[in-house]
Amino acid sequence: MCGIRPISNIVDVTNYVMLFLGQPLHAFDFDKLPAPEITVRSSYEGERIVTLDGREHELSSDDLLITSGGLPIGLAGVMGGANSEIDDTTRRILIESAHFLPHRISKTSRRLGINSEAAYRYARGVDRAKAPLALSYALDLMNKWGCGKVYTSVILEGDANPGERLVPLTSKKLKTYLGDEDLAETPKILLPLGFEVHASSEERIIFKVPSFRMDVEIEEDLIEEVARLKGYDELPPRLPGKIHDSATIGMESRAERKLREILMGRGYVEILNYSFISPKFTKDLMLPPSDLRAMPFPLANPLSVEQSVMRTFLLPGLAYAICDNLRKGWRFPIRIFEIGNVFLKEGTNLREEKHIAGAIFLGKDDRSPYGDVDKDDFFTIKGDLVALAKAFRLHFDILPGKEPFGNEGQTADVIFEGQKIGFITKIKPSIERRLELPASLYVFEVAFDPFLRPQAPKFGEVHRYPAVYRDISLIAPEDMTVNEISRLIRQLSPALVSSVRLFDIYKGKNIPEGHRSLSFTLEYRHPDRTLSDDEVDELHNKLRAQMMSRGLKLR
Repeated sequence: MCGIRPISNIVDVTNYVMLFLGQPLHAFDFDKLPAPEITVRSSYEGERIVTLDGREHELSSDDLLITSGGLPIGLAGVMGGANSEIDDTTRRILIESAHFLPHRISKTSRRLGINSEAAYRYARGVDRAKAPLALSYALDLMNKWGCGKVYTSVILEGDANPGERLVPLTSKKLKTYLGDEDLAETPKILLPLGFEVHASSEERIIFKVPSFRMDVEIEEDLIEEVARLKGYDELPPRLPGKIHDSATIGMESRAERKLREILMGRGYVEILNYSFISPKFTKDLMLPPSDLRAMPFPLANPLSVEQSVMRTFLLPGLAYAICDNLRKGWRFPIRIFEIGNVFLKEGTNLREEKHIAGAIFLGKDDRSPYGDVDKDDFFTIKGDLVALAKAFRLHFDILPGKEPFGNEGQTADVIFEGQKIGFITKIKPSIERRLELPASLYVFEVAFDPFLRPQAPKFGEVHRYPAVYRDISLIAPEDMTVNEISRLIRQLSPALVSSVRLFDIYKGKNIPEGHRSLSFTLEYRHPDRTLSDDEVDELHNKLRAQMMSRGLKLR
């Protein structure tokens, strides 16, 4: 009726006393003991014992053992051993009533996976004063229930008296925490709980703590008991005190907040993936074995195979999140981003980096009244990344690049201060088919560190004189980037050229194979006067001649 399986009259007595008083007991078959005694000691490293449930356990030096003649007969406070179990042939028994330290029993129980009734109680603390009382009550019940002849001689080892614990309660702290300094009311609340008044004055009362309240050690514990019994809703409400020092968030948190605001303003939704991922991402994204991202760090105790390695970059998580949404019926375009840490293997060590990544999926249902004009493409996601850089006054060079998962001709390296910090790409069609993506997927991923070093804003005088504009059209090889030509123009142009802007790209009739036409607008401006057309024409013709000398043709 108490929820414990009946075994025998002896075991029923020990279980009944445990439920009634909270003190676990254990009965040994005296005739099965290797010697007529029991001893409590720490186990040896690697020592083994078979418990009552029939399982064999390998022990560590942190575990406590009950032994007889030096041999293990029980795990102290957790479970008895099978070699001393009471059965139908038992004629003489030895009863143990003991007190064990909670943290040792808890550690053994959790490590070995034994959730016994005794371990549950010992791990949470048992009143040591109950040990002699529980033993006496158990002997009385065995005598009353006719279990056998009871001997009243008891072998006592150690002191069962837990000692006197005195805790003061002052009116000053009572007012600080509860807003009420009336000490006279506290004995009425605490005495029914087993506390006793040891000494008292107008400003302080010293309470004697009952042995079974092992959780009460300091004054705040007594105040908590008073508040609990009095009722938290009865405490007078108070406004929090004034905070004198203003708090601020760190640079990294400010950068993250700004990145989120910009990307959400451009239509992205933030997602948060686990740092654990399935090792199949290396195959799904066609990463070669030599790629550092194809060597994830394995977990020693993974939650599942799908979360058994640490992610090496954010792209797999974004792609799998999109696939999961499609499986659940989503049909429309998706824009998502994530800010998170990645973990790269360096020999036996692990290097942790923070990245930011975004993905644009065109959607399963891409019908639009505006046709292809309304669809996102490589330049859309490039524009989003450039917008992030400009918000922090940073300059990223976007140069042609290669990635194992990137489509040829639509993959770029992101360069910052001469170092590659990430990529922009359209995922290969073969990978899209493997992931069962019905439309194109564009992604970017860059390191987070550059955003922690935003450039300071530059201020200057307002332009007092108007600018004069001239256009220049060049025929250049297709493998020559716009960025390279823009740099060449700035390098060759005089200081009076204040800006260079691309406004047209053309390939087709009258353009040689493997070449394209690039048209730029140049802004000429003098800080102290208005430039004349003749001056600008002279400067512009000189620049045209220099561009031709570098092997570029003019249109």
